[in-house]
Amino acid sequence: MKKINKSTFDDLPDEIVLQILSKLSDLKTLCICELVSKRVYRTVLQVEAISFMSVTYPLVHPLDMSLIISFAFTLTESFKSVMLSLKKFTRVKSVRIQLASSYNNPLLFKWTIKFGNNLDSLLFLSPNSIYHNHVLYDKQNSHEEEDVDMKVKTMFLLLMDANISHGMLLCCIEHIPLLENISITDSSKRRMISYSGKKITEIRNSLNPPYETIEHMLLTHKHVLRNVGHCYVPLLKLPFSGFIMKEVTLSLWEREDLPDLNSLLKTGVLDDDFEDEEDGAYNEAMKEMLKELRRQMEMHIHVVLITARFEEKQPEEKTNTDCLVKEREKVHLGIKVGANITVTGVPGQEGAEGNVAEKKK
Repeated sequence: MKKINKSTFDDLPDEIVLQILSKLSDLKTLCICELVSKRVYRTVLQVEAISFMSVTYPLVHPLDMSLIISFAFTLTESFKSVMLSLKKFTRVKSVRIQLASSYNNPLLFKWTIKFGNNLDSLLFLSPNSIYHNHVLYDKQNSHEEEDVDMKVKTMFLLLMDANISHGMLLCCIEHIPLLENISITDSSKRRMISYSGKKITEIRNSLNPPYETIEHMLLTHKHVLRNVGHCYVPLLKLPFSGFIMKEVTLSLWEREDLPDLNSLLKTGVLDDDFEDEEDGAYNEAMKEMLKELRRQMEMHIHVVLITARFEEKQPEEKTNTDCLVKEREKVHLGIKVGANITVTGVPGQEGAEGNVAEKKK
């Protein structure tokens, strides 16, 4: 009787088992795999790419501080648990964090942050509508009101989310020594945050002194961002992607002591790391709107300078006018005096009635 060759999971080489486990990537799933056997436990800890989901703030309006504090505690405890689990995976080079979306509104928008040891910039872009090409735009073109109130509420939430995201990024960079790239997204794909390679090394070297605890890293905000500029255009045609956006709003927030060399307003440099065509269009739109914001601010500065120069000239012109009036008054006075007294006989001067000075009778 012929034997049937039955291959089992145990017969697979470690390299193949690692390739299979690496396809999973989800931290919770990998932690469950640890329980299968000692061999799988040893192998699963060698995966190089891990993803996990974390909670974030909900969109709360009006502001409810008790709810915000409650979620801050939940977020901190959840993230601490994740970091403790990650410490076992000593070969991790890539981390992807997905935050549960807290933006339960129909608003179209994307946002991103730039940071080093400190949170440097927050960039927010929101169109009312987006079209993939001119044909779709012509078919669906209609007037839409800009939802200013909803955009303001969303910006308020983004400022909190930006600080939390920054803390998470710093925490991963500090505690995962082999980390080469990291990204943060949310379920609605409205975040665009990604760093890799040299930038991660620079940030790791700038973490001096290191944060004492994960809570300190997540909840300590060293710098408050201020609004640098706000820009609006009714229609934005993107030359590279061909997308068309209507009623587009851009808002830029940066820390006050940020050097011009690192300001998005001056550099306009954004990471070109995007997942699909629409993400690429939003990235292009941010760059185009930054150019427009810079142009508008330069125009505003130019107008201010011209106004200041005009105001500086006003007193000078007023002084010159006053002097001219006084000179005319003197001439007028001299003519009136000359009607009664005529001075002649002075060398080089002509007399009116001969070479004698006399009073007219």
